[in-house]
Amino acid sequence: MTPQETPRLFVALSTDEDVTADLAPALQWRGYRAQSTAEANNLGISDEAQLIYAAEQGMAILTYNAQDFVPLARTWYFASREHAGIILSEQFSQRHPSIPEHKPHQPNHGGKQ
Repeated sequence: MTPQETPRLFVALSTDEDVTADLAPALQWRGYRAQSTAEANNLGISDEAQLIYAAEQGMAILTYNAQDFVPLARTWYFASREHAGIILSEQFSQRHPSIPEHKPHQPNHGGKQ
């Protein structure tokens, strides 16, 4: 199944480099289409290159970097360039109590533990 055929729950998400790399796999495990900057092999590229990549993939980008992405959003808007969205969030700790720890699915082999 290609990324374009993967069922979407509400939005496909690309996480910016400053967002923990653990978020995308945790979302994938829950059935969402998500990809971290590290998974995309995009570490160290510019914010605009991140947005271009996300737009080409049909993904919104999640970032804590309002300082750079708000002007970038304006530039794209006035140039009539399209993207799937820029989601700005306040940064919080990876250890935030509302985020459950990601645990990979463990298959049950005939009921044996």
